[in-house]
Amino acid sequence: MKNLKVRTKLSILLAVVVIAMIGLSGMAIIGMSQIQSTSVEIIKDSISQDYDDQIRNEVETALAICDTYYGLYQAGAMTLDEAKEYSATVIRGISYGEAGYLWVDTYDGVNVVLLGNETEGTNRLGSKDSQGFAMVADFIEGAKKNVNEGYFNEYYFPKAGETEPSPKRAYTKAYPNFEWVIGTGNYIDYIESTTAEHEGVLSAKATNISAISIGTGIVLIIISVVLTVMLTRSIVGPLKDTSVWLDEMGSGDFSRHIDPKYTELHDDFGILMQQLEKMRHSVSKLLKGAKNDSISVHNSSIELAQGAAQTKDNSANITIAVGEIADGATNQAESVQDGVNAIQEILQNVETLNNEVDAADEKANAMAESSDNMQANFEKLKVAMTQSADSLADVSEKVKAMGDSVEEVQNAVAAINEISSRTNLLSLNASIEAARAGEAGKGFAVVATEIQDLSVQSSQSAQRIGEIMKGLSDSSESAVRTVNQLNDAVGGQQQISDETAEAVRDVISMIADVRENFNKAKDAAEITRTKCVDLNDTMSSLSAISEENAASAQETSASMQEVNDTVENISDLSATLENISTELTELLEVFHVSDL
Repeated sequence: MKNLKVRTKLSILLAVVVIAMIGLSGMAIIGMSQIQSTSVEIIKDSISQDYDDQIRNEVETALAICDTYYGLYQAGAMTLDEAKEYSATVIRGISYGEAGYLWVDTYDGVNVVLLGNETEGTNRLGSKDSQGFAMVADFIEGAKKNVNEGYFNEYYFPKAGETEPSPKRAYTKAYPNFEWVIGTGNYIDYIESTTAEHEGVLSAKATNISAISIGTGIVLIIISVVLTVMLTRSIVGPLKDTSVWLDEMGSGDFSRHIDPKYTELHDDFGILMQQLEKMRHSVSKLLKGAKNDSISVHNSSIELAQGAAQTKDNSANITIAVGEIADGATNQAESVQDGVNAIQEILQNVETLNNEVDAADEKANAMAESSDNMQANFEKLKVAMTQSADSLADVSEKVKAMGDSVEEVQNAVAAINEISSRTNLLSLNASIEAARAGEAGKGFAVVATEIQDLSVQSSQSAQRIGEIMKGLSDSSESAVRTVNQLNDAVGGQQQISDETAEAVRDVISMIADVRENFNKAKDAAEITRTKCVDLNDTMSSLSAISEENAASAQETSASMQEVNDTVENISDLSATLENISTELTELLEVFHVSDL
């Protein structure tokens, strides 16, 4: 499942849902059929039980009448024969329903009561039904053997005006005090017809319910297919566009804008694409600024190298001038006039030196200003890199939120499993209670079993859904890893930017040192000029002044040597800065950005 595409996973989910719906519809139809059969049996048993209770109550009423008269006999109010006669008279007058009546036979089979017709007083032991069954003998023997419970039996006898026998069910019970067997019975074919009517009604309802279940299942399957297709398109399309877009940016192309259709979406994919567009815009802006800054650094490094070369030439001129000053100081002893002329020449040279140092100082100021701008640009680059990292972190949070949603679905599946387990337990308890109820609970036992099977199948379906959600969770974790890798790449670019900014700060520090050395050169030139003025004013002490000039010339020569060394260092640093800016420009050429 880890290597399957999202479209394939959704198709598998659709297939599982369709199969589950078909299975549930089939089980519903089978369950309705079983419930129908069970209900018919329950109805039939209920009607039969009502009939048995009715005829039992009628016989019990007759027995109560016999008890009444037998009590009078015991009290001496009448004889035993009178008690029998009165009892027979009252029982003969009892009727119930449309054609219900009671009969009484002695243990020997002599009929005592039978609607007052000619059968009374005759022996009926040999009476048989239409199938040859000795029903009266069975009445008497069954009642005598079951004195306390009474005795039920069935036989066949034609109805009045009919020749075809119909089933009858009778109940008899012995009355030992009179040695009588009292019974009653009636035709029970109405039970089958009534049951058939109920079965037809239930069958029609079951058919309707099955048709509704099948229709509902088909509608749900169609809805599931449509929703799955729509969901697949809404997920696979944006995922494909996102993959292509990220692949282009991974190869350095940041020029293509987001598809306008995603700017109006407010779902997770719309938000993701809009965040990626913000990231693309920020990175494009950062790269364009970095390119411009690298060009500025390159140009500034070239200017710095040119200024250093010019300063080097000027320092060479200054060195020559200092040598001339030393020669003039040596010749002052021979000619004061030559000394005066030399002093004037020295003053001119010192002025030239001041001008050259001022020019060099202006170049150094320009270099410092360019370096400051370059440092500010790198700070902007660093801020843009930080914003990109924040955007990627936001994307990572969105993908993690999708994983949390999947985890919530898995928690819901666990809840379904818990409900299925409880339903299974409840169905088991219902089965136990139905077993305790005996015959009356058989129908409920069947229903409880069906509920138990459905709970097991629900648990299995929930487990399958949990497995599918696990696959989606793995896909979201893979997306998080991809975003983290992109975040690491941006972090690497940020590190390179920090190192370049550090190099620029070093250049700025070196430029500050150069400016300080230029100030020292200006101070030395000013000292030289002052000395020359003093020499011109005190011609009388030419020898001493010449010595001072020689010493000043030596100091100036030493200072110029330092200036030369400093300028040489600036030249080397400018070459290094030029190489760094060239490399940075080449690195940034890999990226393609659009106009912002």
